[in-house]
Amino acid sequence: MWKFVDDVSSSENLTSNSFSVTQSTLDSIDSWATYNCMKLNAKKCKELRVSFLKETPQLPSLTIDGYVVETVQSHKVLGLIIQNNLKWDEQIRSIVTKASKRLYGLRVLCRGGVPPADLTNIYFALIRSILEYCCEVWNYAIPRYLSDELERVQKRAMRIIFPGHSYDEALQLANCTRLSDRRNETCINTLQKIAKRAGQCPPPSSECGREPEDTCTSDAQCTSNQKCCQPHECRTVMRCTDIIIR
Repeated sequence: MWKFVDDVSSSENLTSNSFSVTQSTLDSIDSWATYNCMKLNAKKCKELRVSFLKETPQLPSLTIDGYVVETVQSHKVLGLIIQNNLKWDEQIRSIVTKASKRLYGLRVLCRGGVPPADLTNIYFALIRSILEYCCEVWNYAIPRYLSDELERVQKRAMRIIFPGHSYDEALQLANCTRLSDRRNETCINTLQKIAKRAGQCPPPSSECGREPEDTCTSDAQCTSNQKCCQPHECRTVMRCTDIIIR
């Protein structure tokens, strides 16, 4: 189970001839929400089933207060579109469409005489950031043609900012690299940070999700902003009865 602000996601891995407990999990979340004077929006709740078996297993529909939860083929979770076939076509085309619409603003600024250096910074902040959103999740899973679709957006932006130059020349003038190279570098840096963090702290405990600070066996000191070895502190009744803490 994962919770982010007011968004809660739950997953279950079913093997052959096993029974689903997702409904009981959903009932538990609904009961917790009711106890805390909140209500689940059943119309916004979706069920996504991922199965690569020859025969798709017949599972009972999930319900919330008698409302049948819709089963979908894809769903957006925190801005990331997940498909039931675990492909990323919809996600890539969604961010390509969104980023392409912002190229018009870049053209308007270019016609207004904004310097290329400022246009480059605007592109980095407003367009490239969209093209790289959650790239650590999907970068190594997309085929070449989807990677080319992303790259074409940057090519169009470079033609607007540096007209009359080839793509490679424009990249040098903008002091940036191809999107595919940046994504690979970002993924490597992220994995290194995860590995470093895992090496600094012991595995999570069963009680609070993290070991006490004095059990950190690494020679490196855990900085105050990391707080990687601090246990969860339940200072209120609501916090102690949180669905994640329980």
